[in-house]
Amino acid sequence: MKLARTFGVFYTFLAVLLFVVRARAAGAPEMRASVDSDVVGVGDEFELHLKATVTGQISGVEIAPDPHVAKLGRPTVGTFSEMNLRNGVLVQKQGVNVTFRLSATKVGAAVLKPTLSIGGTTYAANTVPIRIVAAGQAPPRRQPRDPFGNLPDPFGGLRGLFGNPFGDPDEDQPSSRGLLDVPTDPRYALPAPRARGVFLHAGVDKTNAVIGEQVTLSIYEYIDVGLAREPDFNDVHDASASEFVRRQLLEETQNPKIIGHTRIGNGIWAVRLLRKMALFPIKTGELKIGPMTLAVVGPSGATSDKRESETLTVHVTEPPIAGRPPGYSIGDVGRFELSATVDPREVAHGGIASVSLELSGTGNLPSSIVPPARQGVEWLQPEIKEKMGAEKNDRYGGKRTFNYVVRLTREGPIDLGEIAIPFYDPDARAYDVARAALGSITVKPGGAAAGNAGGPSAPLPNLPELRRSLGPPVASHAHLTDTRAFWFALAAPSLSFVLFASSRAAARRLRDRVRTRSASPDTLLKQRVQEADTACAGGDPRAADAAIARALEQATIVHAQLNVRAIATRQIAAALVEHKVAEPLARAIEDLLAECESARFAPSEGEIAVSRERWRRAKDCMSDLRKG
Repeated sequence: MKLARTFGVFYTFLAVLLFVVRARAAGAPEMRASVDSDVVGVGDEFELHLKATVTGQISGVEIAPDPHVAKLGRPTVGTFSEMNLRNGVLVQKQGVNVTFRLSATKVGAAVLKPTLSIGGTTYAANTVPIRIVAAGQAPPRRQPRDPFGNLPDPFGGLRGLFGNPFGDPDEDQPSSRGLLDVPTDPRYALPAPRARGVFLHAGVDKTNAVIGEQVTLSIYEYIDVGLAREPDFNDVHDASASEFVRRQLLEETQNPKIIGHTRIGNGIWAVRLLRKMALFPIKTGELKIGPMTLAVVGPSGATSDKRESETLTVHVTEPPIAGRPPGYSIGDVGRFELSATVDPREVAHGGIASVSLELSGTGNLPSSIVPPARQGVEWLQPEIKEKMGAEKNDRYGGKRTFNYVVRLTREGPIDLGEIAIPFYDPDARAYDVARAALGSITVKPGGAAAGNAGGPSAPLPNLPELRRSLGPPVASHAHLTDTRAFWFALAAPSLSFVLFASSRAAARRLRDRVRTRSASPDTLLKQRVQEADTACAGGDPRAADAAIARALEQATIVHAQLNVRAIATRQIAAALVEHKVAEPLARAIEDLLAECESARFAPSEGEIAVSRERWRRAKDCMSDLRKG
């Protein structure tokens, strides 16, 4: 028996191990990758977008190399967060939006494979195939995507009349002066623009509320109609509202649209509605709503000043105590209606009936209902269905349906009672109660009680006589399960599998460690230097210059954390200076790479002595890079 207990503990350990492995697999991020065009021409630039919902710290994003595609600079990363109330529990999701800028280099079929690294584990998104055709043969491209989707031209014939808008917001705005024929809406007017050219503005429909009352947050984008070009954005961060339950009133995929024009000072501005959401406060006090932020991309592609909306404050209290009905739950605020359906109205003893409760309305609808307690009535856990979203007048609401199965264990008519849900109506500033009478059910004899209709059952026939004394002891017999060999043979296959799986996993980790060490940037740099030494010792100048260029490029990766391979030759020095490399050294590296490129593709082959001298200068530059 001791051996059997040990074997039971072993199988329990295997079950726990399997549960942990499945739990780790469940923590994988939700990812979706897409491109703005699946057919591009050679030399065209396009974007790969990756949206991921994550629960851990992101350590890196990457895209697998493809010979048909080249990366242009670093990817841009923006964050977002979502908070939902599920079955009375706040669930918060966070994620990132990553944009890779790419360029098609040659005709063919490319497969883009973006990956995301979290806590040392790399996860792969869906692959995105694209087709690359000859230059000029790709179909017309869509407008470039910005963080808010594909946008129509908000300015029409007004675009391009005046110059670059970015500057001091207190200066005059002659760019839109004189456009008196544009209809304007004073509802969107502000005392003064918050920034030059483009800015964000946020507002709420109320600054005083009770717990659970809807506060509608709207975020607008204002754009000077006289801009020479429509601004682009990146690094978008949504407004934070950690002390509210957040519900979207605009569809996530809905494109921002122009809702009107307004006059601010001497300028005319186009107004877009970027975000609209219903916020339900979950505590009392001065609750903060953080700003939405984004960065404006200038004409040269460089990120200009950041733009952010206002930080807002909402004063939240509890609903009044005076007049509060019994059973009221803090947070049940809105306007509710309740209806009930019971079927059938007659069941047999021990039978079941279906009770369907439909709770509808606007506001913070309860996620659970407490049914009335009655003798002989057993309420099982309900199946809950909901259809919630934006209603009229920017209210959040819909309906939740609670489908109960009720078991009835007492004969005769049973009154199921009434469901009552007290709520606070913020419009009327008064309490009310949503009610639904369930009526009664008749429970007829039968079912589980039918077998007892004739009274106690007669004694079973053929029973032996009642024993008055103990019988003789039963001789024990040996059993196969009492032997050690049986339990060892039973456990051997499982133990063998565990040992095999463990050794296989250990071997895989060892191979990965060796592969990682061999593929590290430092190891690759040593390999590139050795290749350059070997090539310069030979007699092929073109091969020597190619090896020198590869060694220099790898040195910039290791010592300057910059891959210059995807940068135009005469822009390398500027990029290295941005990565803290001294300007004379950056110029020397740029000149060496330019000389190598010219020598490799010159019509006539150069001299090996010149390549060796170039390698000597390159090693000096690499030494200076290493010293920092």
